[in-house]
Amino acid sequence: MKTTAVAFALLLSATCVHAQTAASRPKILGIDHVSFYTTSPDGVKALYSGTLGLAPAEPIEARGMARYMVGKQWVGYSAEPDPASADRLDHVAFTTDNVDALREFFVKNGIKASAIEAAPTTA
Repeated sequence: MKTTAVAFALLLSATCVHAQTAASRPKILGIDHVSFYTTSPDGVKALYSGTLGLAPAEPIEARGMARYMVGKQWVGYSAEPDPASADRLDHVAFTTDNVDALREFFVKNGIKASAIEAAPTTA
């Protein structure tokens, strides 16, 4: 019985510590956009324009990135810098109420966070 009570107390304290850590992260309000690498730009165009009926958003991004709007969010594709790589994720951009604090949180937790950039506007 004492072992069960001690185990429960440890579990409860670990949960409280986790809740305190999680609460210190600034709010993520949504995903602004996601960008991937591709070795098949024609396949991307066929999927988004042909199958899904989405027109590329203007302007086409630097680095040859094609963007497709999905509501207020967008998905982008650019040429894979290393065709042998299996990692196709370029980046994910979050919407938040505190950009600087969220970036700091990511960096402190070992998550690569690039420089803050203004989101591109769409036509």
